[in-house]
Amino acid sequence: TAAVCFQFNQGEIKHVHGIYWDKYRQRLWITTGDSNEESAFYYTDDEFTTVHKYQGGDQTWRAVSLIASEHHLTWGMDAGKDAPSDAINYIYRLNLTTKKRERVATIGNPAYHMVETTSGAMIMGVTFEPGRKQNTPEKAAIYYSKTGESWQELVTFPYKDKQLSGRSQYAYIFPPAGVIPDEHLLFTPINISDYDAKALLLKLPS
Repeated sequence: TAAVCFQFNQGEIKHVHGIYWDKYRQRLWITTGDSNEESAFYYTDDEFTTVHKYQGGDQTWRAVSLIASEHHLTWGMDAGKDAPSDAINYIYRLNLTTKKRERVATIGNPAYHMVETTSGAMIMGVTFEPGRKQNTPEKAAIYYSKTGESWQELVTFPYKDKQLSGRSQYAYIFPPAGVIPDEHLLFTPINISDYDAKALLLKLPS
């Protein structure tokens, strides 16, 4: 069975992007979008009896995914083709103790999914959305970081719209859910020039 555990007020958000478990604070984080006013982080410590707005109000708080570590939240912006022309996408790292937020990398295109390895390394899939107002590369990409402080682009895939119905028309990376091994990432890209909708295995940095 399923039941409604919480409802946002009408006009407060467009939609929920994701809900993520924070084992360090025993908390669920909720990401929402899409306009400046609708983009925010919320959290609940009591299984949705109460839901608190943490911060938001502009595109830097527009995130699909986030990863909670012992002291930080890390995410990539999801400012898509509906975002203002000055909304370049970055990776942010927020210290939850000091409340200091750092911009640690530029990714240009929107970040969708993140996944964590068993040792805590982070992987981020970056999506190309045709029609973006920003001049960003026409490619999907995978970014990697051991701690969230510094990031490297591991691989890119040139965009090619395969014009197949029933799926996104974006260049998009699908990683697995949950925690993955340290050595490899199994993923599927779509709308790319080669290997469209194939299962690919990427060796991760040691």
